[in-house]
Amino acid sequence: MSAEPDAHPSEARPLRRAGFLLLVLLVIVVPAFVMQHLAGTDLALHATVGEQPGGPLAGRLVERGEWDDARRAEGLGGHVVELWTVDVTGERAKVAETASDADGAFAFEAPPVHGRYELATGGGLWQRTLREASFLDRSGGLAPTRELELPLRPGCELVVTFTGRPGSAPLAGSYDLTGEMREGAVLGLLHQSLHAAGDFEEGVLELDGLPPMSATLRVFFGMGDELTLELELEPGRTEESVDEL
Repeated sequence: MSAEPDAHPSEARPLRRAGFLLLVLLVIVVPAFVMQHLAGTDLALHATVGEQPGGPLAGRLVERGEWDDARRAEGLGGHVVELWTVDVTGERAKVAETASDADGAFAFEAPPVHGRYELATGGGLWQRTLREASFLDRSGGLAPTRELELPLRPGCELVVTFTGRPGSAPLAGSYDLTGEMREGAVLGLLHQSLHAAGDFEEGVLELDGLPPMSATLRVFFGMGDELTLELELEPGRTEESVDEL
């Protein structure tokens, strides 16, 4: 007995077509979107490395993210911008710093270096921003002069105070912070992650220049003691207190 023919062959074609379009989206569109997204985050690392001649290097801070009235009153002026050289061995050196003017503009006279440059701003209640810079184009020739942009986004400060039992010495230890940034999701699904680790003393752990994120903070004390905190960091200052450890 032969199989019955498909009673609704026309209904299969839209389903196949939808599947094909989804495959195209996943294979071509999403990776392209991801690359474009990553190129516009607050960590742009794509400048041409080579024999930099040095010279004028100018840029401007630009408002990004959601600014409240207090931040808009503070404006784009008066923010510290640092210039770093990075040679071909990866050695970094801060060579200058300046403050942005009222419009967010800044300028440096960059020294020659065999490598590239980095511009950095932020910290405190502003997200840290890093941009590479180069006088060279992709072929190694001199690139056209252009004004660089550094995004300035509202950031977070985190202060966690650890208090021991009465009479105990101030607590010290190390921490490991991992988080998923809320801004910049790709198609509402993919988020950038952040990782930071270090030590703290005198019972106080302070981190600044962080992006808004959902974070897990693991704290390690002596004798194998460990503490885990789940945190929701919003723009501004977040304070936590852990007593009688």
